[in-house]
Amino acid sequence: MPPIFEKGRFNFKEGQEVPAHVEKNPGGRDRDQGKYAVVTELIGANLFFPTAIDIDDLATAELLAGAHRTEDGIGNSYVSHVIPPLVES
Repeated sequence: MPPIFEKGRFNFKEGQEVPAHVEKNPGGRDRDQGKYAVVTELIGANLFFPTAIDIDDLATAELLAGAHRTEDGIGNSYVSHVIPPLVES
């Protein structure tokens, strides 16, 4: 199954290929513990939320973490982190 994320939450550069994915909000979904995930932190608030889950490889996870928006236009800033698999698949 491809990763789960919402394309609109990312700032992909022109010409950058968007990975095949399921277009859904990953929040509230069970993550495959044998795959990578991207978690985003709201800076200064100590809040973390899933941005993309069920990612097969590190390269795709790093691409998504780097492409996630860093601010939202209303004063909030974000930083994204790659979370490695927690178990071997």
